[in-house]
Amino acid sequence: MSRWRCWLTATRSAPAPRWRPEDHFDYQVRMNSRLRLQSLDREDREACLGRVRDRLADADDEHYVYRGEVFMATAFKSDHPVGNQ
Repeated sequence: MSRWRCWLTATRSAPAPRWRPEDHFDYQVRMNSRLRLQSLDREDREACLGRVRDRLADADDEHYVYRGEVFMATAFKSDHPVGNQ
C-alpha cells in the first residue's frame, strides 16, 4: 500500500439512540464478550456475570451511557491510478 489513513472515532449512545442497560448487557453477553466468557468454566462464568449484574443493579436508565470506539482505516494499492498522479 502506498497511502493509508486510520483513526479512532468515539461513539456514544446518549442522548440518542439510547440502549436500555439490560439490552446492552444481553448484547455484550451474546455477541461481543461471548468468546471471552466461553473461555471460562461454567462456575467462573456465572460468578463473573453475577458480579457485573450486581454492579449494574443500582443504575437506572438515566445513569447508563454506552461509550465505545470505532477503528476506521482506508488504503489503496500503489498501482491504483489515483495514487500515481
